[in-house]
Amino acid sequence: MIKKEITKTYSEKEEIDKIIERLKDIDFKVIKKSRYFEWSLMHKRTEENKIEETYPKFEKIGLINKRKLKYGDMGYDLYYELDDGTFIVIAICIDKRLLINAFHSKKNFQNFKRNLLKKINKVDTDLNQGRL
Repeated sequence: MIKKEITKTYSEKEEIDKIIERLKDIDFKVIKKSRYFEWSLMHKRTEENKIEETYPKFEKIGLINKRKLKYGDMGYDLYYELDDGTFIVIAICIDKRLLINAFHSKKNFQNFKRNLLKKINKVDTDLNQGRL
């Protein structure tokens, strides 16, 4: 995925549910797929049908990163925790109904989430104390 600035991380159910409401009306079959998405599927050996099957399971989203994209649009990285403890990331621009990227990570989702939130809290603390 093209790295862009993360502007907000949502980990609380209420915050996540607000974003999910915007996704519920978007069927996977009508979402445009970027060239990067197609390349990423091949490169990361992820099956598109696994992404399509996971997308509507919004109750499995345990974390969302909001990021400013290249041309000023907002994108959302949706982290779906799977039954085996791993996760799938689906990056989407909701306003353009564009799927930017998607892949299956074999990492443990709970460990990943805990470490990410720890890093975010450290950066916030450093910013507030004038260290960054």
